[in-house]
Amino acid sequence: MKKPCYKIYLDEFGSFVWSQCDGAQTVEEIGGKLQKEFGKDVEPVYNRLATYIRQLHKARFITLPLPPGSEDSNR
Repeated sequence: MKKPCYKIYLDEFGSFVWSQCDGAQTVEEIGGKLQKEFGKDVEPVYNRLATYIRQLHKARFITLPLPPGSEDSNR
């Protein structure tokens, strides 16, 4: 079975966030880079970043690690 092909449209902030989702950086690190790259234009940075991360996770483009001690296997 072929893998599906997806097209999504992201604004410049969303594109930047997507490019930073490498599995090694924390959300806090990505937020710092957003602030450095876009300054006050991206404020409130962590509210925006949380929205992008939730959307990417919901669409199954990214996975999020479980917090230590968590037994929630539905993520």
